[in-house]
Amino acid sequence: MTIKVCCLCNRVERSGIWRYSNRFVEGAVVSHGYCPQCFQETMAEIEKMFAPDLDGSSLQLHHGGCGECV
Repeated sequence: MTIKVCCLCNRVERSGIWRYSNRFVEGAVVSHGYCPQCFQETMAEIEKMFAPDLDGSSLQLHHGGCGECV
């Protein structure tokens, strides 16, 4: 048996329903991913990062650490 756990909110999926739980089945395999709510929130944040700026250009992400990238 595989148990899915949300990597952000730690809700557990059982029979298609995500809820908070601290009980696991002994011997079960735990798999991490996103619950539907956290997935939607994460995708919205990603879309904001790559949305065009007010001037119409795309946002460019720089880490600003090395001379090769700046």
